[in-house]
Amino acid sequence: RVEEARAKTGQECLAARRTRRNLAQRADPGVVQRRSLAEAANESNRFSLVAVITLILTLMNVPGAVYTAIDLTAGERERGTLEVLVSAPIPRFSVLVGKYIAVLLVALLSATVNLGMMAVTLRGSGLGATLFGEAGLSGASLAAVAALMLLFAGFYSAVLLVVTCTARSFKEAQAYLIPVMLLSLSPAVLSLLPGVPLAGLLQLVPPVNIVLLGRDLLTRQVELRSAAIVVASTLVYASLALTLAARLFAAEAVLYSTATGWSTLLRRPAGPQTRT
Repeated sequence: RVEEARAKTGQECLAARRTRRNLAQRADPGVVQRRSLAEAANESNRFSLVAVITLILTLMNVPGAVYTAIDLTAGERERGTLEVLVSAPIPRFSVLVGKYIAVLLVALLSATVNLGMMAVTLRGSGLGATLFGEAGLSGASLAAVAALMLLFAGFYSAVLLVVTCTARSFKEAQAYLIPVMLLSLSPAVLSLLPGVPLAGLLQLVPPVNIVLLGRDLLTRQVELRSAAIVVASTLVYASLALTLAARLFAAEAVLYSTATGWSTLLRRPAGPQTRT
């Protein structure tokens, strides 16, 4: 009541001053409105929450594949079992592809479990309707995000094999992977900023492009051109990483725990070999 009386007194004083000065004022010079912070939340802020979900799902691929990749490369190199494996009458590239498929399957298993639990949490808590509208999280959006997780898992599994092939022991591989995970996390955090579009160079920088594409898929605002660029660039990166891993794995130095350094691993014989 005090506030209403103060506002009424102010309007009367303002009207009296206009009358004395012969001023015609059609509307109040200033209007004050009260709005709740929840009502004031714009679309860009809501999209950033969706980007958080996509970032969590994307980075969940990492823990699932890390220890598998380490054990299949640096772990076998440390135990001395890699020599027995490569002495089998099969190409080394086939052995590497088998290890790659194993790492990829473990990463996909981890991503599938996390995606399923995330969907159950969003549906059970009612947060899905808040983030994605009344329809909530649709099955088509889940399928699109699952395909995106498959793409990222394929790329990251190849990168993990490249890093772990150069390590001489399990602990050394863990030390190598710490900066790799930090380098993956740091640019991905940029995608959480409100209003960051999937355009320009961001379409070519993993995992920022994956997180932003996942955000657009969940909010149903994806552009086909941007999605095609993200998918094509990620496939190219995965192919290059797998090619480099095959080159490292084919080197004789990868069999011994005493050999170290990229120059040693990438070294090739001076001439053709008469036996394998």
